Amino acid sequence: MESILLSNDEKRPLDYHLAEFSFRFSIILLLIVILTVIWSFSIDTLLSAIMQQIDPCENACMNVFKPAEWTGLRWLSAGLLGIISSGPFLIHQMHRFSRNGLFPNERNWFVGWLICGWLFSILTLYFITWHLTPFLYQLGHQFQSGIGLDAKYDATESLSLAIGLSWLFLTAFLSFSALIFASKFHLLHRENADWWRLRVYGLTILMIWAVLPPSSPGIWIATAAAVIVVLEFISQPLMNQSPLLSREIKELMDEEGGIRRMVMVDCHCDGGNHACSPSEGMGHFSSPGICQNPMEQDRLLETIRNAAATDIIISGCDGEPLPINLKQNLAMLKVQYRGLDLMRVHASRTQTCAHPMLDRDIQLASLESPWSRNKVLENIRDTIKEHPQIEFLYSPNALPFGTYLHPNQSFIQADFSPDEWKWLTLSGCNLRQLR
Repeated sequence: MESILLSNDEKRPLDYHLAEFSFRFSIILLLIVILTVIWSFSIDTLLSAIMQQIDPCENACMNVFKPAEWTGLRWLSAGLLGIISSGPFLIHQMHRFSRNGLFPNERNWFVGWLICGWLFSILTLYFITWHLTPFLYQLGHQFQSGIGLDAKYDATESLSLAIGLSWLFLTAFLSFSALIFASKFHLLHRENADWWRLRVYGLTILMIWAVLPPSSPGIWIATAAAVIVVLEFISQPLMNQSPLLSREIKELMDEEGGIRRMVMVDCHCDGGNHACSPSEGMGHFSSPGICQNPMEQDRLLETIRNAAATDIIISGCDGEPLPINLKQNLAMLKVQYRGLDLMRVHASRTQTCAHPMLDRDIQLASLESPWSRNKVLENIRDTIKEHPQIEFLYSPNALPFGTYLHPNQSFIQADFSPDEWKWLTLSGCNLRQLR
């Protein structure tokens, strides 16, 4: 199955990617094991300090009733600290493995989400074990003391509670932060909100199920439902955002009844072309240069995909200089491309046109599809009549190099039949054929 090939990606067999994943996973696992062993030498001191912080009694009332479980929990704690300690290396390896297949905003979302999740996991563990769990135990101890019960607490259960609460808080935060970063980088909007719900909420439920005790299924179902309801409520503004460029793009219907969505690609051609202002009814994508900049090509493809564009109109050239791989990706996205060739028009001027955006407007007016031929003639007539002091030169071919345009002249690349030329001139259009 063919897919979009980004600038830094290469066509490789599935076995290559599996081998790379296996290698990176192996070195990550090796690092975690090493760090776990290192933490195991000081884990007893750390757990002792945590138990003293959690213990609500004036005289110690924490006991280990299940030594085997305590030993397993001790190694689990060392393993969790090993995973957290390897966070920067883990993030680096995940980014290196996935970056070539992700669009620019997807890469930013992924890295930002990983870094934020790693930092929050550290804060969560500290807050839960050092503040929230001691507070909960203190409340429970006061209640038990009030009814005359003798307090005896299981250290294993206390630490398991702290780890479980930390996991629950971290899961909810990771889910919400994934949606926040997706919204920030224009990946989440109302048209794909269900796609995000299915994946984010599904993983949230699995992560909650993995940590809560299987002996009480009602607890994890109620907990998962509560987390999903809270996430859905607070993420409603993110889910209802408009797609990228949706307010700028006005959908058009072509002669065959198909819906067309146009995007103007304002390419500055590495300084060889002037910037254009946004056009009404079209999305606007500005770039310093596309042909020589692979990152800009990826950014353009991402914008086209997110905006569901069907046509792009390039300001600087006629579209032919575009790299072959970019043309192939556009064909795969079923996107038509055309150009206004404004760099050639601007190169024929020694003085700026009296109306800076006129060259762009008249070239846009002369474009066919999705507009009919009659609509094109009307667009040309209306644009020309708005500038009665300008003489418009026209030719079916591109403007020849060496042609000089005065400030009160503009050029149209169009071919008019005798009847069309007569109709335009009778409508008051100042036209002259360039020979």
